[in-house]
Amino acid sequence: GASLPKQLYYLFADRLQARVRFVHEWFALESLSSRLEGAMLRGTVLPRVESELKHELQLLKAPSEGQIYSSCRSLFPVLERAMREQVESRPGAARAGTLDDLIRRFESAHWINPETIELLRFVMKPKRDYIEHGRKLPTPIAKLVLSTLLEVLIRLGDVDA
Repeated sequence: GASLPKQLYYLFADRLQARVRFVHEWFALESLSSRLEGAMLRGTVLPRVESELKHELQLLKAPSEGQIYSSCRSLFPVLERAMREQVESRPGAARAGTLDDLIRRFESAHWINPETIELLRFVMKPKRDYIEHGRKLPTPIAKLVLSTLLEVLIRLGDVDA
């Protein structure tokens, strides 16, 4: 790989209509993965799904485009199960309904901050619009969804209810 000052790179790209392949993905998958590994040891939520999370993180060590889509699909049910078991482990808790219901219950229990609630609601849209209908997410969106899912899971490591 070559490294160029930014202006020189733009000149090069413009003049040659260069096709450039970037080696590093734009999203910090490695950093998110190692933060999630640490988060799995904390709190009351993530230990419930530790083996599934370890499995996904193992698959993401060499993230092909296909693996990114696959992990997006796989992590939603893991996230939902972790949240469901947390909610339903409360004495006298009613069975939780949809993922929306789980998010509302986490919000009303103040287990996670409002920003994390917003992140959860944000990743629900592509789940509903694409994943549940078997449609393929455009790659940049899949990366964004995956990195947001990992961030939400990391934050769930702080729940110690």
